[in-house]
Amino acid sequence: MGRTIDVLGNALKDVEQNYEDACLLFNYFQQIRGVLGEEKTNQEEKTDELDLIYEGIFIEARQRDPKIKLEECKAFLPSKKRSTPEIMGEWCLSCQVRRDLHQK
Repeated sequence: MGRTIDVLGNALKDVEQNYEDACLLFNYFQQIRGVLGEEKTNQEEKTDELDLIYEGIFIEARQRDPKIKLEECKAFLPSKKRSTPEIMGEWCLSCQVRRDLHQK
């Protein structure tokens, strides 16, 4: 019985970071979803709120991977091989594209 507990404990430790990352991404997703689903907010206000959320996401991504640069982020198909900072960077692409379009 003790051996089974050890094996299960080790298995849980192996996936603990994945679980924490999934919870983090889920919370950010819920924030984004909340902004987009708000019917009384106009597009400009939603854009401003989303920019703040994306800024927070990218700050978190940079804390996890200081080498990540927004201009080097790219869109990709879902894959379990992608790191959490890569996923967070992809989420921030729409904000970067909008900024680039306004600068031109």
